[in-house]
Amino acid sequence: MTESDKSTKYKQLNERARWYSSQLWYIPFAYVGLIGIGIEKTLALISPFRSIAFIFLGIFSLSVYVHVTALKYYERRAVGSMRQMENNPISSGGSPWYMNFVWYTQLMLLVATYTLIGYAILDIGLVSYLKWIVFGVIMTVLTIVFVMNIREDRKRNKELLKVIR
Repeated sequence: MTESDKSTKYKQLNERARWYSSQLWYIPFAYVGLIGIGIEKTLALISPFRSIAFIFLGIFSLSVYVHVTALKYYERRAVGSMRQMENNPISSGGSPWYMNFVWYTQLMLLVATYTLIGYAILDIGLVSYLKWIVFGVIMTVLTIVFVMNIREDRKRNKELLKVIR
């Protein structure tokens, strides 16, 4: 690979990393606005449709969670590729903290998902014990996924710090 090709590839990776980073800041604010409008409109619906709408809002929250996780992965990947291209790394990069802004965003999304789906299940009016079983199963699965994601993110940051040092 020629020096010109390296420079072009480095610039493209830099642009990608910046775009991913900017998206990680825009998404939480856009999400809060959209969910606020969605909840306002959903509360005006009658009971069976209200529950369905809250389930869809919960699913939307999960899809935003997945999107945020993917953005963080590709941001980390672009920065890692840039570091590999550098002869003398320009910065040490990375943070020793595994609870970064993305982690808080993911936590917010997970809590919103719990709340929205939980409200939908309570609003359906199923037999009391049955709705709590369904709610418990959903929350357990979401919590397991979230904890696995935190562990994987922490592991990636530790590996990144080893490479840097």
